Amino acid sequence: MTEPAKIMVWASRAQEELLREVLADESISLLAVGSDESATAADLAATHHAERLEDLRQALHREDADLLWLAGPVDLEPATLKLIGQKSLQIVSSYPQPGSISDLISQPDDVAAIGVLPLMQRSAGFRAAEEIFESFGRAECINVSFRSDPSKGSLFSRLYDAMGVVTRRCGEADTIDAALVSPTGDTPENLGDLTGHMTVNLRFPENRSASITISDRAGRWFRGITVLGPGGCLRIDEGQFEWIGLDGATIDSHTETEAPLSVGGIIAAQLRRIVERRDSTEPPADHAKLMAACEAARVSSRTGEWESPRSVMRMFSRL
Repeated sequence: MTEPAKIMVWASRAQEELLREVLADESISLLAVGSDESATAADLAATHHAERLEDLRQALHREDADLLWLAGPVDLEPATLKLIGQKSLQIVSSYPQPGSISDLISQPDDVAAIGVLPLMQRSAGFRAAEEIFESFGRAECINVSFRSDPSKGSLFSRLYDAMGVVTRRCGEADTIDAALVSPTGDTPENLGDLTGHMTVNLRFPENRSASITISDRAGRWFRGITVLGPGGCLRIDEGQFEWIGLDGATIDSHTETEAPLSVGGIIAAQLRRIVERRDSTEPPADHAKLMAACEAARVSSRTGEWESPRSVMRMFSRL
């Protein structure tokens, strides 16, 4: 067995069970842990026999860790993001950073944008399916369903992940129409405050469409994708895919027998791939477009009208 990846974690009390699941993987070793809540940091450090991080900047100056995982919500100031951009330490977050399209567009070029984890596009099932996308042909209609509880990331995290999938296969949406069912009945002003259940309908150029159903209040972790097109139906989940032809027969299928299915195992596997340089900590190349699409969904759920991601991007670019 290769040496375990030495990681640092910044978490909240809500991530306690998730952290335990991740560290159950013997390929991951917790070097140090911190939190915005001092009592939480002390408890997590004692539980996992790790060092306690007094503040996030302390972690950024460490040179004995392979990676820093921001497991819980954290409001990173521009100065901290700039410092991150100057460091060689690999950093990933379970919450998109910066947390808004306005912050992303207004920040200087030397301020870091941090990759999000876990992403469905980096799951074993999706990576295997990518090998047959060309044979399957054009994606005409996509359905994405991602569900979790709040400790596994925010509704914004699920939305960003889902937008990445549909954008990867269909490009940039022309229009987005969304509805949010929240505990308060209201749509918040900020993406990071989204919670509840959300449906999103997207229209793309060249007569294509997608639908997204996401929730951070659905209990058990689940991520599944259905792609429809002239090639039939392609179903993808965390560790497998099945290509069903128009006659109902299975054309191709694959199951990654070693693929983790629990969220803790999924995160541990992606952390390991990043440490081994098989995956990048950089956000997707279309990060700004994904943020604009997420903001368009938030605004649509607030106004009850369809919104254009391009218009959102233009509006914030003028500010």
